[in-house]
Amino acid sequence: MDFTNLGYLKVAAASPVVSIGNPVANTDEIVRQSQLLAEQGVSLAVFPELCLSGYSAEDLFFSDSLLHSVEQALIDLCAKNPLPMLVVGLPWRLNDGRLLNCAAVISNGQVLGLVPKSTHPNYAEFYDLRWFTPGAAVNETLIHNKLGTIPIRIDQLFSLGGHLIGIEICEDLWTAEPPGAKASLAGASIILNLSASNELIAKADYRRELVRMASAAQLCAYVYASAGAWESSKDIVFGGHCLITENGQLLAQSDRFRMDSHATVAEIDTAVLLHDRAKNISFVHADRPRAYRINTSPAACLPMPELSRHYPRHPFVPTDEAEFDARAQEIMAIQSTGLARRMRAAHCDHLVLGLSGGLDSTLAFLVCLDALKKLDLPFTHLHALTLPGPGTGSQTLKNARELASEAGVDLQEISIEAAVAQHLKDLDHGGEHDIVFENAQARERTQILFNYANKVSGLVVGTGDLSELALGWCTFNADHMASYNVNASVPKTMMAYLVRWYAAHRSEKGLSTVLQEVLQTPISPELIPSDDEDIGQQTEEIVGPYELHDFFLFHYLRNGATPTKIFHLATLSFADSYAPATIVKWLRQFFSRFFSQQFKRTTLPPGPKVGSVSLSPRGDWRMPDEVCGDTGVWIQILGAGGPEIDDGAAGPSYVIWNDNKARIIIDTGPGSSVGFDQSGAKFEDLYAIAFTHLHADHSVDFPAFIKGSYFLDRTEPLIILGPDSNNVNYPDTETFVNRMIGPDGAYPYLQDFLTHQSSGGYRVRVRNVPSLGKKRWSGFGNDELRMSAIPVNHADVPAIAWRVDIGEMSIVVTGDFNNLKNVMPEFAKGADALIATHAIAENARGNQRELHALPSQLGRIADQAEARMLILSHRMNRTRGRESQSRAEIEKSYDGYILFADDGECWGL
Repeated sequence: MDFTNLGYLKVAAASPVVSIGNPVANTDEIVRQSQLLAEQGVSLAVFPELCLSGYSAEDLFFSDSLLHSVEQALIDLCAKNPLPMLVVGLPWRLNDGRLLNCAAVISNGQVLGLVPKSTHPNYAEFYDLRWFTPGAAVNETLIHNKLGTIPIRIDQLFSLGGHLIGIEICEDLWTAEPPGAKASLAGASIILNLSASNELIAKADYRRELVRMASAAQLCAYVYASAGAWESSKDIVFGGHCLITENGQLLAQSDRFRMDSHATVAEIDTAVLLHDRAKNISFVHADRPRAYRINTSPAACLPMPELSRHYPRHPFVPTDEAEFDARAQEIMAIQSTGLARRMRAAHCDHLVLGLSGGLDSTLAFLVCLDALKKLDLPFTHLHALTLPGPGTGSQTLKNARELASEAGVDLQEISIEAAVAQHLKDLDHGGEHDIVFENAQARERTQILFNYANKVSGLVVGTGDLSELALGWCTFNADHMASYNVNASVPKTMMAYLVRWYAAHRSEKGLSTVLQEVLQTPISPELIPSDDEDIGQQTEEIVGPYELHDFFLFHYLRNGATPTKIFHLATLSFADSYAPATIVKWLRQFFSRFFSQQFKRTTLPPGPKVGSVSLSPRGDWRMPDEVCGDTGVWIQILGAGGPEIDDGAAGPSYVIWNDNKARIIIDTGPGSSVGFDQSGAKFEDLYAIAFTHLHADHSVDFPAFIKGSYFLDRTEPLIILGPDSNNVNYPDTETFVNRMIGPDGAYPYLQDFLTHQSSGGYRVRVRNVPSLGKKRWSGFGNDELRMSAIPVNHADVPAIAWRVDIGEMSIVVTGDFNNLKNVMPEFAKGADALIATHAIAENARGNQRELHALPSQLGRIADQAEARMLILSHRMNRTRGRESQSRAEIEKSYDGYILFADDGECWGL
């Protein structure tokens, strides 16, 4: 995986040992430090203000000798810079004699631009105006015989790998109108600050907050590099403070007062910054400055195969205990205050709560107690009802009774079994434990609660939480409904922490003991009877672990992350708990339920917003009920590797999903049958298995699929499609299948699958598809989808590319090909996803090019086809680690979305 594909950029703020007045030594040190940063995968590094000459050079800035040496140092830096982009500080004299304090942006062997400092301090220990001219009004173009043409102005941005970068220098940040703020409004998502900020008591704290708040106000990343101890002179001491912040969050900072060269490195997520800007109306509607010049670097970002940035497993819950203590108090205060205000608005003094003894109703119970305290009302005004039914377990009923007893609240116990039985009888229901059986119980409980509320002139307090609302894990017009839902924006992971905190800090011993028992009780809707004393349904076995779903929810709603990005972050955060295949399985479940259950959220009752993520249809989340999510077309990578045994990936294989059902498999490379099982797909849902060609790395798992399906309930024929052949070295697909599972094949005991009397319950039907010429074949389809194929050239191997059209969506899988026939642009026209092989690098020669297309060719094909997304699979060891170079070649022609596939990844179209 290359995390640059997900919007990340690895940056560094560096503070070198500086030799004042010695640009040659400073250049050597900057190059040495830059080489170390390049080895760490840093793509963008910023060094301090005037680091080429030394900030403390004073009247040496008037010296022609120093300025000429700085000029030569800049030339040398361009030649020796190992980073995609390097930014250093230097003095630069204009032709008219004015001296500027500048930042030089170096990339790909050239200076992209010089950005002058706008505001110079000239107070206390600073007297910069003695040497330097403010650069705010400067707009010059330097034509240099070695450095080329260089713009000198503040209103310019720099683009590296699609990331826009703005620059300000030291004092610029401390002014009322920082240039960085204007650069952010002009489009920069990263602001660099080259600084020489001296150290005073408490100044570091102020500086840190200034940088952090600048990134928050501008919704940007801020990379700050200050001069180190070797710049110290006379009365001034420098500490080399380096800081990296992102949207108000401190990502990294250096120790101060070090006597060596040092750097602070962090990974910036510009994708989440752009998402936050799009949602922030104040930022969106702010007045923009005049159009900035954008200087684009041709250099590619260095690949990021790993991400060191930490993402907590429970993003809704603070990791710091003291912070959580304050957060817990505030959450419950928000909940209880909202409920108390609602009671006053409704002119009622009574609350009605369904107390099941589970986690959600327990927290709502505690909030009700706090609300009554706020209004100086006795706990007798809380009417707690427990409503046992056919699926109620003994433990939750015990919890409910003990909760009410320990809190001094009267509990009314009303069995719903007789009412539900009568209702089902009226419906002529057969007694099956189906959805009717379950929902009848949920709606009977809600009916009792609302009618009881009418009886006592009270409000029905809802208990469903944010996680359940995201998944739609509630019954419409039953537990989904209330007068006021106090838990509506509290996720399940936070629920447990809040109850645990309440037990530890606010409960007497008896109540604390009961709360601990609630926490130990498995989460369940308790709508299906159990054969023993155990709970008949456990929610997390049905919909998946809530800690995963809360992770998915946070990153999807709060950060706007794509499913692919969420998957990769989850595999990092839960590496010791869940296998990648398990994460993919529940991620698909999350998106399937999230999109299909919006109709429940559209009609939610009111409830207090307690955090930055909310699903209220009146505020944070407005989405049509009819939107397609997982109920649309998805492509999943079962294998993204090639033929090598040591590439750490399964062989090429792709499954196409529609409406949450796996419909087509294209290629069955080694390991793909395991990936299919782990994906949660059902073999019974498949229409066809199609082959691009019959090399072992594309087909070897075919018998495993057939053998494994013997134990399933499939009855419909399975269509097998693949190339025909006129080459004696390669069989056609019919022959291949017979050699695998026919009577004279490798696995003759599977031959029944080829007959009408198949003991496996279904028949395998094989069709050859033409692999010669340029004619398009369109011989398979049904009311749901159409498949077509076209011959492609893979040296002498019979090979075809596949296109699957489902509704308005289309997916094209090229297989292995060298593009000699040049048929792909037309065949893939308008494809939503074009899956191609990343088997060779751009500099490949000889036999490799006879078999495979170059990255540049794939870029031209994707561009001519106007494909929305290019997914590069069949990744071999010779191309792994060279993704950035391949991306750069592709982007010369194609400006669409480019992804490098990994096993298990899944993309919705």
